[in-house]
Amino acid sequence: MKTRSEEETQPKFEDGSLEVLEVKPPKEQKLINFHPNLPNINTGACVLDCAPTKSGKTTRISNLLLNPNFFAGKFDCVYFYSATLLAGDITGRFLLDQFEETIFNEYSDRHLRSILDHQQGIPINQRPKIAIIFDDFLSFPNLTPKSLLFRISASYRHYGVGLLYYSSQLFRAIPPIVRQNIQYCILGKNANGKEVMKIYEELGMRYGNYKTFVKLLQTGTEGKYNSLYLDLMGSPAKAYKNFNQLIYEAPENIMMELDGGGCTKPPYTDDGIP
Repeated sequence: MKTRSEEETQPKFEDGSLEVLEVKPPKEQKLINFHPNLPNINTGACVLDCAPTKSGKTTRISNLLLNPNFFAGKFDCVYFYSATLLAGDITGRFLLDQFEETIFNEYSDRHLRSILDHQQGIPINQRPKIAIIFDDFLSFPNLTPKSLLFRISASYRHYGVGLLYYSSQLFRAIPPIVRQNIQYCILGKNANGKEVMKIYEELGMRYGNYKTFVKLLQTGTEGKYNSLYLDLMGSPAKAYKNFNQLIYEAPENIMMELDGGGCTKPPYTDDGIP
C-alpha cells in the first residue's frame, strides 16, 4: 500500500495514450522551394549516383547545380571533391566556371573537417545551406571505410548540408555506412549480375521482388544517358526514369506482399508495364 507522500510524487498523466507525437517544426524556418520530384534539400538529402563511366553522371550533377529548374542558386556554397573536374573534363566545364574556388582535386579528412567546423561555428539560424559533392571519389588515395568522407553520411544534416552527393561507378565499393544512409539513388545501366543483386538486396525490396526491380532498372535506363532515380524514403517509395517520368509507385504494404523473396502481386505483368 502506497503512503500519501509516495502518491504525491507519482507522475500524473492527462490520458493513457503512449502515441509518439511529431516534433513541431521551428516557427521561423527558412524553406527552399524546389520541384517535388527532387531530393528534399530542406531536411537534408544523401544521394548516391552509381553508373558506369561515360553514362551521364557529370551531366546530371551539372543540371542539379546549374539548371534553374533544379537547384541552381539554392545553396549558399557548393564544395566539390573531384579528381577530374580540374583535369580538363569537358562535360564539367560549366561547373568549373561556377564553382572553381571550391573545387578540390585532392581529399583529406582534415580538409573536410575544416569545412564542417566552419559550418558548426555559425549559429544554427544563420548557418549557410551547403552542398558537398564527392565525384568519382574512389580514385582518391588512402581512403578507408572510416574516412570522414563516408562517416559524414550519418551526421551531415547537423552541419547545414542540404545535399550530400556521392558519384561512383561501383555500388559494392561504397562502404556500408553510406549505403545505409542514402535516401535517394540514381542508377545507370548495369550488366553485372552480382552488382545488381547487391543493389536489390539493400535497396530494391522496397519495390517488390528481384524480377520487378530488374525490370524497373531496364525501363529507367533504356536509351542513352537515361537513369533510374529511386526516392527510397518516399511514402510510398517511388521510381522515376530520370527525374521527370514516374514509372512506379510501391504499394504501402509491399513488404507484406513479399514472401520468401517472391511478390504475390507483381507490379508488372509478364508483358511489361500494365
